[in-house]
Parts: sequence; structure tokens; C-alpha cells
Amino acid sequence: ISTVAILYPSPAQLVFNKKLGITSFGEIIENKIPVNMTVGSINGSTHTTFLKLLQEYGITTDDMIDWGCKLYNKGFGDTGEMFADEVIDGFFIVAGEPTVFVTQLSVNNDMLFLEIDQSILDAMCENYGYSQYIIDDDTYTFMDEDTKSFNSNTMLLASLETPEDTVYKITKSIYENLDYIKTLHASFEKITVETLAGTPGVPLHPGAERYYKEIGLID
Repeated sequence: ISTVAILYPSPAQLVFNKKLGITSFGEIIENKIPVNMTVGSINGSTHTTFLKLLQEYGITTDDMIDWGCKLYNKGFGDTGEMFADEVIDGFFIVAGEPTVFVTQLSVNNDMLFLEIDQSILDAMCENYGYSQYIIDDDTYTFMDEDTKSFNSNTMLLASLETPEDTVYKITKSIYENLDYIKTLHASFEKITVETLAGTPGVPLHPGAERYYKEIGLID
């Protein structure tokens, strides 16, 4: 595989019902609070990231279950319904922000982001290649301050077997229609000309590389 474009940031988001009276994920672990939450579909990016997060806190899902937690492997749709029906206290997602179903839930629910310890954020970045990230306080209506998190970018990838000219044309189309793309979803608003080529963890496809060099985005 190879990179065509870096699209938008997808930070980790721990959203919980405010009535629980907790403000950090560390409180759940330290005090062994029995919470009900969704953690993404099994082996999906959200679930995999959650397991890495727990590892840095020094625990496992079995530990959480042992002290009374219920962890559900659900996608966005089910998570939204379960939160609205108070089946779960909160959820962990890795997604572009603002995430539509989170915005919708915030209309009728008192919510907040749980903080992640800075030492854990540092470890996630150092050990797994995530980057430090700030979710701005105007992202969701329930926020009254910026929230620190960690991020993995959502990227457009292509097989190296895809013809160079095809990927060149796709890359060119993205670049030349960026203003239109930004109107399609709020997450796309964070895409900039400068971030398209960025510093991908997966090498650029030759077609994308040729175009980015042609317009001067990379040397």
C-alpha cells in the first residue's frame, strides 16, 4: 500500500455522561469504577487503539470486567442509541471531529470529555506513533475548554499496483477541488494544502509523489 493524501485528524475521544461525576479516565482505573461503555468493533481501529490505551495504563479489558465494567464492541450507530437510552455511561471513539452522532447526542445529553493523563498521551505517541492533539473548545457545545488527546490521521491509501497516472489524476483532483471537498463534512474543513502531503507513515504512491513535487509541496 501507499499514501495518496492525508485527509483529516482522527483524535481519540472519551465521551461520558456528566452525571457520573468523573473527569478523567484515570479515575475509573484508580478507583475501579464499574462503568458501561462501548469501545469499537472488535479489531477495528477504535478497539485496537483502546487496547493500546489500557496497556499504557497497565490494565486489560479483563481487569475492567473483573471490577464490574461492561465493555461493548459496537459501532457509531449502536453507540449513539445505547448512550441516549442510558444503557452505557460513555464511549471511546477514534474519529474526525466534530463527529456527527456526538454532536446529535449533545443536544439532549449532559456530556463531557474525560481527560487522559499527559504521561499516557506521551506514551501513546512515543510507543505507537500517534501525535499530540488538541480538540478545540468550540468543537462541541458541551465543551468549555480545550481537551488534550492523541491523534492518528485519516488517510487515502492506494495499492502500489494502481497505475501511476491514475493516482496522479486522483491526487490532482483532490488538490484542485479542495474548497468543494471541505463543504462535504465538517471533518474535511481541517484539510489544508500543506497537510495533504504531510509526513505519512506509509510512503507516498509514485503518482501522488509526482504531483506533489510538480506543485512544489515536497522536494
